[in-house]
Amino acid sequence: MKKEVGTHSKFGAPEAPAIVTSEEEGAMPLDMSKLTSHVDEPLALPKKGPLKVEDMGLPDPRPSPSGRTEAQKLADDIEFTNHVLMGDPEMKEYPPVKDEATLMEAVKDGTIFAKLINYTIPNTISEKSLIRKHPMSTYEKTENLKIVLHGATKIGCSSGIVTPHMILQGKSTLVIALIDQLRKVKIAQELKKTPELILLAKKGEVLEDVYKLPTEVLIVRWINFHLGNSKMKMVVSDLGKDLQDGTVYILLLNQLDPHKCALTGLEETDVLNKMKFAINNAVNIGVRTTFNLEALLEGSNKLHFVLCCTMFNANNGLKGKSHELPLAPEAKKQAIAQLKLINPLHK
Repeated sequence: MKKEVGTHSKFGAPEAPAIVTSEEEGAMPLDMSKLTSHVDEPLALPKKGPLKVEDMGLPDPRPSPSGRTEAQKLADDIEFTNHVLMGDPEMKEYPPVKDEATLMEAVKDGTIFAKLINYTIPNTISEKSLIRKHPMSTYEKTENLKIVLHGATKIGCSSGIVTPHMILQGKSTLVIALIDQLRKVKIAQELKKTPELILLAKKGEVLEDVYKLPTEVLIVRWINFHLGNSKMKMVVSDLGKDLQDGTVYILLLNQLDPHKCALTGLEETDVLNKMKFAINNAVNIGVRTTFNLEALLEGSNKLHFVLCCTMFNANNGLKGKSHELPLAPEAKKQAIAQLKLINPLHK
């Protein structure tokens, strides 16, 4: 058994990799410590002795540091998995996932897991390399899962140490955590497909420069872009403390859809009721949310980040606002031309 444990930055990104190999099981380890702010905290490894699930900092039924219970994560994972299955004609042979037991059974041969990863980041895994037959032997399932876990590492998933053996054993908490992170990566990826992000450019930046910015920076710029047009000229710099009382959400959502998202919630003196009002407005624009209100009020940066990304993907409010580009006239003209080239429907 060999262990190398690295240290982690504020958002869980490693300064040195954390790898545990298990020669006894012959399993490929998964280093899942590379994804940054849109994932849960990395799992702590025991200092000595055998690796136990309870030693890995796994969340219990109470809200985790991300502000969502295991039951809430499971519900989101099931919806995400079924969405992928329904959209893939090759997956018609697989029945819909209904609960934790059917989810665990569905992912054991690696086929559906590969579909989830390729849906998150297309072409991450060559599906021709997978064994596709029914039934599969334990060895064949293990080979598929090695490919799948390697693919998850390639796109930066981070949730601790997962091996094919653990998945085959039905370690549901680990599987739920991994699928949850795939879902969050997909949310962030969808955001960066938006050509209207040019509206968030600063002087001297072109669309390619904006695309290269960290997603957290884009979200802050997006919020401030809309707050600049709101009745209260607020500026956000921290996705945790600046959003935790619900005021910014109410202002932001009113800018996104003033007909569906009223401002009356600003009059609420109770912060819990104000946040409830904000979340109800988010639902009005098409956001499905199982976020924990108490965790939002505590200012969880990661939770607010995912909520903001979800709002952006539901309605970013940027279409038709080329005239608001914060650029010099000639640069603005070029940016609008570029935007229309990418998206001919943009006004």
